[in-house]
Amino acid sequence: MLAFAISVAAGASGCQSAPEVVPPGNVAQTLVAPTVGDAVFDPATLEGKPAVIMFVSPTCGHCMIEIPRAQEAAAAKGASTVAVFVSGNADAAIAAVQRTKFTGTVLVDDGTLRAKYNVRAVPYTLVLNRDGTAHSAFRGEQDAETIKNAIAAASI
Repeated sequence: MLAFAISVAAGASGCQSAPEVVPPGNVAQTLVAPTVGDAVFDPATLEGKPAVIMFVSPTCGHCMIEIPRAQEAAAAKGASTVAVFVSGNADAAIAAVQRTKFTGTVLVDDGTLRAKYNVRAVPYTLVLNRDGTAHSAFRGEQDAETIKNAIAAASI
């Protein structure tokens, strides 16, 4: 697991990347993973408004920048936020959430979602349409305007 965390963190250049090809199908419905703490997450709660899904690692400096940036962009546009920790454990995710002051849903992936969405480097961010399908996909750290614009486009 440590080797993956290092390769994931090293793989993200921190540079803004071009949009990726979006995954097919209803992404919201597939977000089934343990939450941190006593929280219970129902993927159906993401439908009806855009959502920002961030695949992150607690050891990734770019992710620790992306999490509050994406949360701020989502709040400005009325979108939901989910952070999916693809490496580490629940304790590491909790520490990262506290450090970034993230208030959205926090999931700890067992590798299933990482494999399903081919997460090769983090941060990997999906912006979902109101119906749970992916509108935009980004690999690497994004600026707030890029995320806001993707949310606005997903709101149409």
